[in-house]
Amino acid sequence: MTYGSIGRYRDAEILEIQVLEMRTGILSKDHPDTLRSMSNLAHTHRKLGKYTEAEMLEIQVLEMQTRILGKEHPDTLTSMGNLAYTYGKLGKYLEAEMLDIQVWEMSTQILGKEHPDTLSSMGNLAVTYGSLGKYREAEVLEIQVLETKTRILGKEHPDTITSMGNLAYTYGKLGKYTEAEMLDIKVLEMSTRILGREHPDTLTSMVNLAVICGHLGKFKQAEMLETQVLEMRTILLGNNHPETLTSMVNLAVTYESIGKYRNAKMLEIQVLEMRTRILGKEHPETLTSMANLAMTYGSLGNHRKAEILEIQVLEIRTRILGREHPDTLTSMGNLAVTYGSLGKFRDAEMLEIQVLEMSTRILGEEHPETLINMVNLAVTYGSLCKYREAEQLEIQVLQIRTKILGYEHPDTLTSMDNLSET
Repeated sequence: MTYGSIGRYRDAEILEIQVLEMRTGILSKDHPDTLRSMSNLAHTHRKLGKYTEAEMLEIQVLEMQTRILGKEHPDTLTSMGNLAYTYGKLGKYLEAEMLDIQVWEMSTQILGKEHPDTLSSMGNLAVTYGSLGKYREAEVLEIQVLETKTRILGKEHPDTITSMGNLAYTYGKLGKYTEAEMLDIKVLEMSTRILGREHPDTLTSMVNLAVICGHLGKFKQAEMLETQVLEMRTILLGNNHPETLTSMVNLAVTYESIGKYRNAKMLEIQVLEMRTRILGKEHPETLTSMANLAMTYGSLGNHRKAEILEIQVLEIRTRILGREHPDTLTSMGNLAVTYGSLGKFRDAEMLEIQVLEMSTRILGEEHPETLINMVNLAVTYGSLCKYREAEQLEIQVLQIRTKILGYEHPDTLTSMDNLSET
């Protein structure tokens, strides 16, 4: 079992740096084994949240492979896919989309439409479409992938089951919760029967079903599934494994949904302490844990504590990721909401105007996050008695959500409620 497999990414990084240095010295920088070492180290950097370092390595690998092997070589296409994935982590969704489209087009041309690598590239592009809020485009691709895999590999092949899970996730984003639930139940049943109850993919499918149960208001079912996953991951992987910590986070989110704020707080404090110790204070997952705990403090009415944590998260994300990264914008939005809860409406308004302007410019006016930012600013305008401005924003949100998601999507219905109350 490798260090990476058991979540010991720092140990893996130390070894991979040594291997890369020795291979560079002995074999030269552009030797295939050296390039493989660079790719491995970039992968570990991503696991450690060092996305800029990963990006730098992956750009080098891609440039050398393009020069030595050619643009259409399978290894070059893999490197393009890796770089696209890192771009996604850096919030560079348009750059990721551009690379993913190239990989898909070349894979189709060279390997054929039904080759496993081509289907993987379609799945990757679908994920990027999701990040861009293009859920309908993602849905179209994922249906194609699922149909092809079902025909070629069979309904019960692990890759087909994974594709069903991906489509279920997109259905959830489109508000098609019943369709998502049906698929997730199938995925869980097949994974349990074929791979076994304790297989990582089976546990992931339990988590996905729990998320959809939450959307459908089946919180007890969601809590039961997440508790089972947490217990099994703790036994199989240990308390400190990243996936065990993720399970704790998921259960805490469900506790939040059913008003068990104290239970959520206890879990989130544990996760934050462990992630800080294992991954470091500035790792993206540690910062997510701080943001989650801040949200729970807000739910418990401890807005001052929430404010302190959110200011820390915003400062670190601004420094590491940059002011315009989607995660930084989310932090600004969260802090603005807390300012509103503290009655600091002018401060909230100032932040929310900045967030909306950047979100519109970077992600586009119709992106789900941009629409959330418009809603938040509308709420603040209402608190400042700027009812005309609030009304204008809420009309925009309703029109865009109706166009993109349809009249019956939960988010569209929420927008209708918001407008009626303005």
